[in-house]
Order: sequence, then C-alpha cells, then structure tokens
Amino acid sequence: MLKHSLLTLPVLLMGLAVGHAQEAATPEAAPAVTAPAKDSRPVVLEQDPLLDVPRAQSKLAYSLVIDNRRGGIIRIVDPPATFLFNRPGVDLGTVVQPVRRLRTDIPVASLPAPPNVVCYSGSDAIHIKGWNSESYESSAVFSIMPSDNERYLSAEAAAQWDSLPGNFLLTDIPAGQSIFGGAYPLIVGNPVNVYRGQNILDFSPLYPDIEVGDRIVVGVYVPADWPDDLRISNSEGGAVEFNLAGQTINLAGCIVPQGDVRPGSLPGPYPPAGIAATDSTSFAIGVPGGDGREYFGVNAQGYGTAAGMQLVSSTELALPWQPPLFMGYLYPFNPLDPPAKLPLPVIRLRFGSGSSWVPLGSVTEQQALSTVTALRIDWLPVGTEDEGKVITETATELEIGPAK
Repeated sequence: MLKHSLLTLPVLLMGLAVGHAQEAATPEAAPAVTAPAKDSRPVVLEQDPLLDVPRAQSKLAYSLVIDNRRGGIIRIVDPPATFLFNRPGVDLGTVVQPVRRLRTDIPVASLPAPPNVVCYSGSDAIHIKGWNSESYESSAVFSIMPSDNERYLSAEAAAQWDSLPGNFLLTDIPAGQSIFGGAYPLIVGNPVNVYRGQNILDFSPLYPDIEVGDRIVVGVYVPADWPDDLRISNSEGGAVEFNLAGQTINLAGCIVPQGDVRPGSLPGPYPPAGIAATDSTSFAIGVPGGDGREYFGVNAQGYGTAAGMQLVSSTELALPWQPPLFMGYLYPFNPLDPPAKLPLPVIRLRFGSGSSWVPLGSVTEQQALSTVTALRIDWLPVGTEDEGKVITETATELEIGPAK
C-alpha cells in the first residue's frame, strides 16, 4: 500500500568502483592495500522519480505535449499516452520561442533531482532536469516560461532574442494559469521525455542540446489514493504529520519556525491563498493581502536556514527530493484557476492556542500571520460542490473541530 511505501522508502545504493590489485610475483613486491575512496554523492539523486510512489499505485492523469518550434502547439492529452503526438486533447497555447539548449551551470545541490524529471513547478516557471555531471558538482536544466516573462526582458534583449542563450522555452500562456499553477499543473518528480522523431533523447554533458522540432512530453502521474491532509506545527520541535486513510504518519519535525511572511522573488504576484511554487527542496504558499509579494515557505532539511519553516527528520522523509513533501503530491495552483483534473489543495491555518482551522483566503490582516501556530493542507476531491468557496469562508462559517 502507499502507506507502506512512505514508511519504507527504498534507496538505491550506488556501487563503488573497487580496483583489485593484481597478484604480485613475490610478497615483497605486493602493493599496499588501501580502502576504496568513499563515495560522497547523495544517493537520492539516483532514484527513479516515481520509486517512492510506485507506478502500480499511481496513475497517469494527463500528459503535456509541446511541439518545440515557433507556433508549436502546447497540448494536454488524456491517457493512455501511447503515441500521443497525433491524439486530440486540450490546446493550452503555443510556443513563442523554442528552447535550443540546456543551461549547464546549475549546482546539483540547488535543485537535487535525477535526470529527466520536473524539478521545479511554479506559477512563474517550470524547470526540467536534463542531467547531473559525473562528479555531481553541476547539472543541466531547461525551462518553460509563461508569456509574462517577455515584459521582464529589456527592449534590447527582446529584439535580440535569437542571439540569447536559448535555454528556456517561452510560451504565450500567462503566469498563474494552465501549466503554470492553473488548471493543468505539473508536479515535481513527473517524468519528462524529449523525442526526436520516435527516439527519446539521452541528455548528457556531451549531448546537451535540444533541436527545433523536438517534442517535449511530460507525464503527470498522481497517487492512486490521495492523502487526507498534511499538517505542520509552526513551533520548534513541532510535528509534521501526513494523514492517509485515517492513519497518521509522522514525517518530520520543525526546527526553524516561521515568525512572519517572507518577501518573494517571483517576477509577478503570488497567487493569493495558493501554492506559488514547489521544487525538490521547498514549497511556497502565497498569502492574501499586502502587495501579493509575500509567502510562507516550507524547506527541506539543510535548506532555507535564513527564515521560514525548516524541517528536519529522523525518518529522512524531510530530506530533499522525498515524498510527500517535496515530490509527488504538492503542486502550484491559483485559486482563480483551480486544477481541472487534480484535487484542489485547500490551505488552512491555526492561530495562537485556538483549535479552529481558518482558510488562508479569509485572512485579511497581515499582522495575524505572524501568530500562525500550524499549517494544514487538505486535498479536496475533484468535482466537490463549491470547491472554490472553501478557500474564502470565514472562521465562523467553517468550524471543523479541534486540531489533532
């Protein structure tokens, strides 16, 4: 069951190349035996991105297909995904400028992930891992950007587009909509294939480029059974709990509580009361009120030590690139453009010593956010009546009982 896979996360151990000294002619000539060098690479980087949410217990919700050429169609195709290039679907937009190469100077530690997966999904961008170097000192990514990106280029840069590095694909889809946290969000850990004809490209430092006319295909896999909720106590030593099928799994502990909202760096406003961005080390939740540039952050162990919630775990489930916190469950969404085929993550907060959970969308005073004692995310089933209403109900209208 999914619960079992969460409690016993498999880790693929990477082999060490151990040289065997050849037999010497005489004992005196035998070389000194030395221990093999310790392999310090993070073992999680070699995991199958869906290993911890096994394919037998997950399902393909839809596939994103992008024709990497100017004017190429960006399309959502329903499963099955076999030979989906010519299948009808939902056309979301078109490619304004295709991607031509990968950016090859990204530190692995900044976006730890295996090759060929979504490693960042936000209302402002999608980043896809191409490869990690053999030494694990650097990696390569390419990006898919919303149309809003154009306005953040200078006039000179826009005029010289074809001479720019070309390591991102510009769409005509606005930020906060469609694949950028809208009706068809992508999830960190989803597999990505790039096709040239009927062949899948194998990215490496020797072959880092994408050509115009290639097809980019992202499979959006989701758990067969969604959890009940995720709860994070915003206090030192506070519990991080994952409730699945009525059972509570203790994932981690909070070691750095968040004292207030944090200023953001996205090139545009965060979605109010929605998840603005997720990656393999953190997720950010936009807050209502203010100037739309503030958010709550939840970080993996060892990341984001300056401010915001930071989680540490004795079970290793709060390490980077681990479900359910940083892979496979959370995705960006804008309450004004809720997911069409995935459950709607509803965010609620608890204040002070109170027992009521207040929808984030109903919080209007920024000062109150500094007194948050717990954060809760529920996954509202697709098609639930008035699913948008639950985001903005007031605390008096929504009493769901004391916290666990």
